[in-house]
Amino acid sequence: MGALQLAICARIKPGKAYEELHDESHYLLAQLLLDADLARGSANELVGRGITRVLFPHGLGHSLGIVTHDVGMKPRPPRSENKFLRNTSTIEVGQVFTIEPGLYIIDALVGPVRLGDRASLVNWGALDEVKPYGGIRIEDNVLVEANGIRNLTREAYLAQPADPR
Repeated sequence: MGALQLAICARIKPGKAYEELHDESHYLLAQLLLDADLARGSANELVGRGITRVLFPHGLGHSLGIVTHDVGMKPRPPRSENKFLRNTSTIEVGQVFTIEPGLYIIDALVGPVRLGDRASLVNWGALDEVKPYGGIRIEDNVLVEANGIRNLTREAYLAQPADPR
């Protein structure tokens, strides 16, 4: 998941729609699910049939500003399949937002898949094995610059003095 999160950060470019970045994150997650043997089929099928949205039900991130979940970058509602997306802006130099993909195993969301026509797309044995951990989300705060981003979270983490213990 850490590599997926950094891969999403590497795709941030001024002029790109944040919702497009969110959509790309679902394809990256689909590939992770296949590589980890948590799912079967193709990345296109996992995204198209909603498997990634069951396991990654939230938006990719949100803007940062005066308050933690600043509302300044949602100029229009997201598409219906992205109903929890808080950022629908076009990415611009100077924006600060989070990138926080996640993978969660929530009974209320995965239960209908287990019983439905998409069940064969999930490796239930593998998913049940990791279910006790609940899920994972990695969040970084990024500043968009003309030639890429500054990952403010990683900079702060790397700047911390070593623990003397």
